Amino acid sequence: MGKHICLLATGGTIACEEGADGLRPVLTGEELLRAVPELARCGEIDVIELCSLDSSNLLPMHWQRMAQAIAERCGQYDGFVLTHGTDTMGYTAGALYYMLRGIGVPVALTGSMLPLTAAGTDARANLRGAFAVAASGRAGVYQAFAGRVISGNAVKKVDSTARDAFRSIGRPQAGTFALADGALTWQVSEEAQPQAGTAPQAETVPRAEMQSQAGASQAQAAPQEGPDAGTQVAFAPRFALDERVAVVKLVPGAEPRLLTALADAGYRAVIIEGYGAGGVPTAASPKNFLPAIAALRACGVRVICATQCTTGGAHLDTYEMGVLAARCGAESAGDLPLEALVPKTMLELAREGGR
Repeated sequence: MGKHICLLATGGTIACEEGADGLRPVLTGEELLRAVPELARCGEIDVIELCSLDSSNLLPMHWQRMAQAIAERCGQYDGFVLTHGTDTMGYTAGALYYMLRGIGVPVALTGSMLPLTAAGTDARANLRGAFAVAASGRAGVYQAFAGRVISGNAVKKVDSTARDAFRSIGRPQAGTFALADGALTWQVSEEAQPQAGTAPQAETVPRAEMQSQAGASQAQAAPQEGPDAGTQVAFAPRFALDERVAVVKLVPGAEPRLLTALADAGYRAVIIEGYGAGGVPTAASPKNFLPAIAALRACGVRVICATQCTTGGAHLDTYEMGVLAARCGAESAGDLPLEALVPKTMLELAREGGR
């Protein structure tokens, strides 16, 4: 029996054609479908044109529109495909993963590194994979790209030009799909996937929000994640976002006053991309960040220590730089990539309420 799938189009490289100033998205969702006629084998497909933008121009308000469009229709469809530019796809995947917690149908994001109309494009193969995920019955938010299926809170673009541009960070890759026909192989069971930020044995532990407890071991531990959207969690979509989240990437010589300037500017959370396991300069350095972290926490600003490393995560319980930062109130990002951490923090701030 055929499935009823909804395609939501947002632009991106997959929809691009050459313009006066370079590639720009112009193709509609209907045009994408017509270029891959075998997708009709999935069943009935409806198209919603949400926007037509390069993903560098997308904002959190666009995540809200996407999440609302899906939530409003989740009882009408067996699955969703969302076409999207690759540059910020990881952020959108992370946002939808958390905004659509517990959704009972598959949501598959995809796009391409070459426009659909380009010679040798990867667009058709990625669309086949995304529609296979959407028709699979496997609930949750995923990315389908270059033969990989990645959970929405683990998507990271690691190459600016390669077709195989994305990797799963902090958790096992969910599955694979054949480029020729989109045939799916799930590599990890839906119930058993360890979540980013947890050890495998903690996979069924209920979600614990990241909290700052100065000096406590909980503040040093990675934040716990709950089950995949669609598994063991009632569907409770959330759309409110507090965008006052800043990211600071440390470089040798960075000034601690960067943090206080952000707090003065009204930001309610600062994510520090620290060194190695998430460490920051301490009193052994003339650019000691610990007093600034303590000052931000004293005025209610969250400070989250992440790592500049692609894999391995932040661990504030290993080196003195992390332990002391946690003692000042910093939280650990755990294994979450920045792309998931930013929208997750925006959602948490909105739930906590503004000041």
